[in-house]
Amino acid sequence: MKNTLTLSEIIEQAKKLKSDFNRKRDEIQSNKRLTDFAKNKDIGELREALNDKLEGLREEYESIRRERITELTADLFGVGLGLGKETSGDDAMRQMSFRDALSKADLAENEGKLIKMLERAKMVNDALMIQAIGFVSYERGLYSLAKETVLEREQADLSELAELSVQKNTHQKLHFNSIFGKIG
Repeated sequence: MKNTLTLSEIIEQAKKLKSDFNRKRDEIQSNKRLTDFAKNKDIGELREALNDKLEGLREEYESIRRERITELTADLFGVGLGLGKETSGDDAMRQMSFRDALSKADLAENEGKLIKMLERAKMVNDALMIQAIGFVSYERGLYSLAKETVLEREQADLSELAELSVQKNTHQKLHFNSIFGKIG
């Protein structure tokens, strides 16, 4: 099933939930008619409900992010033959050629060797090798090199793909956790 929310919308929902929690917690804490025990109980229940909702949003966010990464990767670096589609002899040969190019690009030990391979592929107009080098560069986090392998109209997609893929970065993890992290 295709998700209908965007990543930004999910983030906004999480921020609103936290803001609502803070407001309700402050109301409970300032309520003079409640005992400390009752206040702690109400805030605990509120916190538990919030954490459950945040966990659901986090899972939805991750699901949408993974779907988008898969979609963009296929669009940018795939050979255009989706799963379950019938393939002709030419399609099968194209797939085999791409797999071969991908294997060769994957053997490049460093960025310098990938650059040399890319220069050669461009000289002989080897589109599949260029595409394979782009994919390997993307996988290795060499986004500037991957950028050289995609068409200008695809640059925005590559930028989005890089942004979605880089959530290993400490700063982004901290930001992600500040939005979806549990309230203790």
